[in-house]
Amino acid sequence: MKKLAVIGTGGVGGYFGAKLLKAGFDVVFVATKKSAEIISKNGLKISSPSGDMEFKEVKVTSDYSFIKDCDVIFLCTKSQNTKEVGEGIKPYMKQGAIIVSLQNGIENEEILSEILGAERVIPAQIYISVASYSAGMIEHGGSGEIVIGELDNQTTDRLRELQNLLMSADIPTKITNDYRKILWLKLLVNSVYNGFSAILGDDFKKIPFSVAGKTAFYEMLKEGQRVANADGVNIEEKHLQKITEMTEEGNVFFNYPSSTLQDVKKHKPLEIDYIQGAIIRKGKKYNIETPMNELIWSLLKIKEQG
Repeated sequence: MKKLAVIGTGGVGGYFGAKLLKAGFDVVFVATKKSAEIISKNGLKISSPSGDMEFKEVKVTSDYSFIKDCDVIFLCTKSQNTKEVGEGIKPYMKQGAIIVSLQNGIENEEILSEILGAERVIPAQIYISVASYSAGMIEHGGSGEIVIGELDNQTTDRLRELQNLLMSADIPTKITNDYRKILWLKLLVNSVYNGFSAILGDDFKKIPFSVAGKTAFYEMLKEGQRVANADGVNIEEKHLQKITEMTEEGNVFFNYPSSTLQDVKKHKPLEIDYIQGAIIRKGKKYNIETPMNELIWSLLKIKEQG
């Protein structure tokens, strides 16, 4: 049985870590010192429409050295913490261990590859509605699918093994042969979903049903599409239409507080430098204007600074 580490105990790390614990895996959680103390004392609780989970005793620490025997490390922190975590775990990763990035953005794999070596990194994307309102207390709203790939887009034995591991924990998992497209599509979703909801201070379901909201929503998607295509990722009109349809159908993903909105309400640092910021940086690289993303980024920076 493989030994696993989950770095980050917010909504994503808490939920997927709990699923792995329930399946009987040996899991160690790495959290901030404060969160580790609370979870060590109170345990981990997940409320979910698919069934609640509770673990009174959890292996949790703030010490990176506890990952030294782990075969698979799931990175579930905010993207602004990726470099720090990568440098922190580098001395302790054993030979053959892999790290799976369950994060927002399109740059985490590059950061981790530079620090840890590309051969250790598995790109991934998640689709889930989840929130953590206090340490160890997770509310799951729906979904929970993971898409995994390789940096060279090959379907390898280790990808199949990882897929089987996750599926054995009742975590729907697919393999992609175009990981950059998967990351970019999720980034476009997050740019509108996280951006607008955080500015308006409410969930996303109120936005698409006004003419102004639909126009701004679609123009922002088009802006991201232009940048993605310049970056060598073919985002087609049908992809934008699918995202739009998901909002109009009341998809649970869009009718749940975005991670950025949750951070605004908790007065925590925002991830916008790796959502809007990533599109803005790529736009500048290819001389493509990104006024919508720059406006959202600027307004959220004001919110972040109080």
